[in-house]
Amino acid sequence: MTQENDFFKLGLEINTLEDVSSPLSDPSDEKEPIPEEMLEQEKQMSEENEDPIDPISDETPVADESVFELDPLTTISGQIQELTRSFESKLKYDAHKNKIIDGLHQDLQEYRQGLLQKYLQRIFIDVIKIIDDMRKFAAHHTNTHTHDETVEKLIKFIINTASDLEDLFTWEGIIPYTCEEDRLDTGRQRVVDKILTDDPAKDRTIAARLRPGYEYEGKVLRPELVNIYIFSNNHMPDDRII
Repeated sequence: MTQENDFFKLGLEINTLEDVSSPLSDPSDEKEPIPEEMLEQEKQMSEENEDPIDPISDETPVADESVFELDPLTTISGQIQELTRSFESKLKYDAHKNKIIDGLHQDLQEYRQGLLQKYLQRIFIDVIKIIDDMRKFAAHHTNTHTHDETVEKLIKFIINTASDLEDLFTWEGIIPYTCEEDRLDTGRQRVVDKILTDDPAKDRTIAARLRPGYEYEGKVLRPELVNIYIFSNNHMPDDRII
């Protein structure tokens, strides 16, 4: 019991000390009321500093739908123009391609034609040689004055055969020709023999026409074979080609 009384007394002393140590309330701590004039000034200053906010208008601008919606005629016109450009481009490409193909085809044809003319020319010259030999043979035996009927028929047959070959040439575009000028034309005539003369006016003129010349498409296949006169002072060696 004595111990419990001691604790009770100690508690009373502690409470007494707390009451003594707590400060008394100071009446000056109470806040004084703010004058109404100051409140009005602060309110005006706050209103001036704030930015005015525009109210949202009910009439919001609406985008014109016609701007975004294309006219069907305009769309079709644009598509037609695009097709036209594509078609013109295709035509230009095809024209260029056809031009190249035509050029290559023409080159090929010219090459083939050149080869054909080259081989045909050899054949023509060989046939011309046969014609010359046949006429030479016929002329030789005609000048011998043979009266054998068989020989005469053979000579006539040879002459006719040479004429038939010339007709065949004519059908193929090979034309026999004889120069009309009396003076030598070195581009279309070939000298077989030269005959001396003392007349200077006859120098390099035609003494005899032996064989006709032949031309094909404007080109000389074989020149005309002739004999010419040569003035004695201008006599040329036999091995010189005129």
